[in-house]
Parts: sequence; C-alpha cells; structure tokens
Amino acid sequence: MPLSTQVQTLFKELRVLNYDKKYVFSSYSKGRPISDNTLTIAPKRMSYKGKQTVHGFRHLAST
Repeated sequence: MPLSTQVQTLFKELRVLNYDKKYVFSSYSKGRPISDNTLTIAPKRMSYKGKQTVHGFRHLAST
C-alpha cells in the first residue's frame, strides 16, 4: 500500500528522533521491535487497568 507524502515525511522525521534504528518502535535491547506484551502492560502501568485498553487508545487516536 503506497504511503502519502505526508506519512513519508513523518517517518523521515521519526528516523532522526529514533537515531536511525531499524524499527520505529524498537526495544531498548538487541535492536528488536517492542513486544506485544509491552503494549498490554503499558496501560496498567499508567493506572488504566480495567479502564482502558490499547485498542481503546487506538480508537481515540483515530477519531
């Protein structure tokens, strides 16, 4: 699927902020992408346990 020029520009800007790492969302070790578990645990650590999910945050961002 082709990306719009705006999205391509955003990824270029992210590359600079991400220190040219291979992945946009990379783990702190071994140059791998973050795990699925990272996204599951994040809302719990932010005191949203039982109140919000990762899918809920995605839905908020899309509207």
